[in-house]
Amino acid sequence: MDQLLRIVSIISMILFGTIELFYGLNFGEWSLKALIGFGAALALFLLTLQSSSNDDHYTQMKH
Repeated sequence: MDQLLRIVSIISMILFGTIELFYGLNFGEWSLKALIGFGAALALFLLTLQSSSNDDHYTQMKH
């Protein structure tokens, strides 16, 4: 499960990176900044999910 979350976060960062470049080149710099912020927020959310699942595994192993 941990590996799956890591792969999904990497794929989503690559996907949003290409979308950001596409929209940034077509619609200008402002939308590029907005999409970078959205992609970064999504990546941070996925990394937070990943770290919280790591904490759960750690506490289960500890008990």
